[in-house]
Amino acid sequence: MPRDKIGELKKRVEEQCKALGSLASSIEGEDRLGQLFKRVEGQCEALSSLAGGGVSVGGEGFVLSWPETRQMFLQYLEFKRYEPANARNMLNYLDRFVKQPIKAPMDVMRLFSPLTAGQRHHLNRALRAWFKCLEINRPNGQFKEFLDGLRKAIPKMKWA
Repeated sequence: MPRDKIGELKKRVEEQCKALGSLASSIEGEDRLGQLFKRVEGQCEALSSLAGGGVSVGGEGFVLSWPETRQMFLQYLEFKRYEPANARNMLNYLDRFVKQPIKAPMDVMRLFSPLTAGQRHHLNRALRAWFKCLEINRPNGQFKEFLDGLRKAIPKMKWA
């Protein structure tokens, strides 16, 4: 009789050991999942930045980054079949003058303030083409309104 009870107790202990072992491996799996999630999370943020096409949404609104969207703009110029000289000119002007992210119309106004009339003309054309490229690649009503606000900040060309 006591041996039977000891046998039952052994069975119970073995079942509980299996259950605890299963629980421990489950917890280890969750810990591994947590670690994996942390590793992937940073990469996902980088990928979402790329998926945004160089356009991120900050606390105040959209932020345009020329270096992040340059390759997309180059493809846009090829697709639209711009003359190679004009395309190079636009890329050069954007490379030279759009060094900081554009967050507001005032940023666009600052770009134009130190420029000569000829430089303003070329940067005007380059920015308008870049904004059109971004608008096409990110069809969103709020983003279009943001771009329209930036377009309004581009100074008008005065012809003599």
